[in-house]
This record gives sequence, structure tokens and C-alpha cells, in this order.
Amino acid sequence: MDGTTNGITGDNPSQHSGPPAGLNRTHPLTAVDQSAPRQYIRWMYIFDFPDTSELPIREAIDSIQRGVEYALRHYPFLAGKLGVLPDSVDENLQLYYGDTIDSEKVKEIFKYKLYEDDWDNYENLCSHYMPVCHFKPEEFCAAPLNPDPSLWQPVFTLQANFLQSGGLVLCFAFHHSVTDDWSIANFLKIFCQGIQRLEEPPSEYQAPDISEYISPGDVGDLQDFPEWTVCNSVTNGITAHEDRPSNYIFVMDWARAVEWTGKLIHHLRQNQIYDYVRIVDCLVGIIWTEIVRAGQIDAVAPNRESRLHIELNVRDELLPSLDHSYFGNMSAASVVLIRNGDEIMATSGDDEYFFEESIELFSLAAMYTRRAIEAMNDTYVRHRLTYLNSLRTPMEIQEIAEDALHCCKSGTRLIDVGVGADISFGIPGTGSEPDDGRAKFIRRPWMNDPHGEISVVPRQTGDEADWEFQVCLQEWQIESAVPLLKCWGFKAIKDGGDQA
Repeated sequence: MDGTTNGITGDNPSQHSGPPAGLNRTHPLTAVDQSAPRQYIRWMYIFDFPDTSELPIREAIDSIQRGVEYALRHYPFLAGKLGVLPDSVDENLQLYYGDTIDSEKVKEIFKYKLYEDDWDNYENLCSHYMPVCHFKPEEFCAAPLNPDPSLWQPVFTLQANFLQSGGLVLCFAFHHSVTDDWSIANFLKIFCQGIQRLEEPPSEYQAPDISEYISPGDVGDLQDFPEWTVCNSVTNGITAHEDRPSNYIFVMDWARAVEWTGKLIHHLRQNQIYDYVRIVDCLVGIIWTEIVRAGQIDAVAPNRESRLHIELNVRDELLPSLDHSYFGNMSAASVVLIRNGDEIMATSGDDEYFFEESIELFSLAAMYTRRAIEAMNDTYVRHRLTYLNSLRTPMEIQEIAEDALHCCKSGTRLIDVGVGADISFGIPGTGSEPDDGRAKFIRRPWMNDPHGEISVVPRQTGDEADWEFQVCLQEWQIESAVPLLKCWGFKAIKDGGDQA
């Protein structure tokens, strides 16, 4: 695609020797913030935009810019810069921002482009469930591709990409050291209020003190936290492959998802297991089982441990609960373990036997997933906060977390944000339904973890919408998983354009 740039381009800061000029305020980053991956969380919200003539585009740009300015008045630190001071001994990030938010400050953050693509391009993308990997990040996102803490980096950017063929792609980028996915949902609500002029701008956000959740006394050690525990799992017999991440979108229609959930619950009840499981648990159980199965097709190692790290919003787990308006990192990973790798390896044989064995594996995976989610509690979260707060350099926990996830050579990360699909943006010119205002597609673009990541796409309520999952794996493994998942009714779309 050729892009015609309108507006200001993204920052390219130089090596810094001190705080950025003109930014005289600091925003506190907690130990949890400092421990987060030093990268951007990127989300795409994609809308129909049928009339791409000059006036509708200008009206949309003005409304988006108004929404950004409105939201920044509540979260002024999002207009700041992030980096590590050169004389820092703990390598912790510092966030500096200014006193005022005005149109010039907004222009540093908000960028827009018009792409004169083929007339049928957007319609074709819609018909294929909107694969987005061919949207180049350097063209569609205003944030740096690889954040460098020695440079002053933007905390937040937004780029509006207008497709001449009839679409609008909003690409939001938030630095993970400042926010998690659930905080982004809070930003979007206020951003949309600004677009629609629903009420007066909110007062400036005041970060609450979370020290009450930090328990005095023994901080414990890493073995107290499954998400940071490195195992000595047997890994011999696993063929080495080049780390080449590949992405797929897996889609299951609502009726079939309900049918599968009924089958798995029925199997559990037949075996006197009365755990409550949700539809999403059952579908994740199927996907995860087939990821493990595909990863062991050429393996000979028995009893291998497979892990599913489920990223959870823990604001409600704390007692008293942390207000949902809390803006920052407040998530933790609950871990599901499956040790019967030799059983999951079976990929062929008598069809009836294979089906029955698969149903059992899917049911157990769904049950274990729900149990892990429900196991997160106030005691664990407080212990985790206390441990992180005891570290001089909390960012070091990231390397440990990666080792814990990948030590068994069969670790997968799962995130289910569960919010965002029902937000009415109200951007002029968008949508086939004038009173709707919701995005037609939501995507987490450019997933690149070859070790395994499942992202549950936020789903609209109030209708029988499809269930969608974005999955990133090593190329050889995901290509092996595709036919297995298609057996159970999933549609598989390679996130590069071609439907499998």
C-alpha cells in the first residue's frame, strides 16, 4: 500500500542526558509497572468507512483529535516521555510529562494517513475475517517498533489509517510499563466520551496509593509463584526448529461453540466432575490441547509438562478490591499444568477412540483452565506485590517469567481482556449502522511470540457473534495444529491473507 501522510510523524528522540526539556512533572511507576515487558501494547479497532472523500475524513479526524485531547486531560502523563536516566543504578524507567495539554501536544501523539489501496481491498479483508499482518507496523503504527529505554519514548500514540477502499483502522499503542490491557479499556471509554461530547472533561486522574496491599514480613522466594517457577521437565526428543512466528485467526460460530460446550460439560458430569466451565474455557481447552498435540507430533519424550499461563486482571481479587478505574499494571498469571504429554501425543488411530480421547482431553483442559482462573486470590496477589516491591530492579523478573513459561518447551500464554467490543466510538462516517458506533473488528496486531500465545478477541454481547482467537506459534507447529482444529469446526485464517 502507498501511504499519503497527513499530520505529524512519530517521534524519533535522540540519546538523552537528563530529563526531557519542558517536561517538569513525574508520574509514579510502581514495582508492578517496572516489572512489565518494556514494549508497546498495540490494539487495532477497525470500522467501515464507506465515504473516503475529503469532508468525511476531515470530520472523523477532528472528532478523533478531540477525543485524544479530552482523554489526555484526564490522563496527562500519557502525553509524556519514558526512559532510563543515564546515571540510574537500578535501571528503572522514569516518566516525565508537562503541565498543559493543547492541540500541539495532541499532534505529537495523533497521526493519520490515507491509503489509496485497491477498491476491493477492505471488502476482501472483511470477507476473510480481517487478517492484519500485511499492515506494516512502520506504516500503520506511530509508536517505535522496538522501544529503547536509553531514548525518550512516547507513552502513548494513536494512528488513524483511512483505506480508500472503505475502511478506517485505528492503531493504539500504549507502553506496557505504564498500563495493562484493562487500563486501556478505561482510556477508551473516556476517549469516546470526548469524541461524542457526552460530558465535561473529567478531572485529572490521581494515582491511588497501593501500599496497603503490600504485606510486611517475609517476601518469600520464586518457588512461591508458579508463573516464575522454572521446572526441570523432560525435553529430550523434541526436534529443534528455527523460531519463525506465524499467526492464525481461528473462528468458531456461536451455535457450534454452544454445542461443544454442552459436550464437554456432559463428559465432565459423566465422570462426577461438577466444575463450572464457560464457553471460552471450552474453546481455549480445545485450542490449547491441539497446540500441545501439534508440538509433540515428532516427539518421543513421555510425561512432558505443558503450561498455560493465563494473564488475569487482579483488581477484583484484592480485598478490599482495587477500583476498576485504577490506571496501571495490575495483572498476574495463573498457571495450568498438563503432565500427560505422552497421551496428548496421539494424533491418529481409530476414529472413535481418537474422538473419545480428545473429548476427555478437551474437557480436562477446560476444567483446569477455569480452576486456575478461580484460584487467583487476595493472598497470592498481595504476596506477589510484596515480592516485586522488594526487588531493587523489578524488570529482572521478566527474564525469569520467560524462562518459566518456556522451560518445558511447551508453554503457551493466554490473554482474555473481555472488554472493548461494546464500546460505541461514535466517529462520524463509520459503520453501516449509524447508531451503533462499535468497531467491526478488533485485532491485536503483529503478535510475534513463537513459543505460543492465544489472544481471545473481545466479543460483542447481545447477539450470536462468532468466537475469534488470534494464535501465534512457531510456523511448523501452527501449520500442524490447523488441520487438527479444523476437525472440530474451527475456521482457520492465516494472518497474512490466505484462508487455510
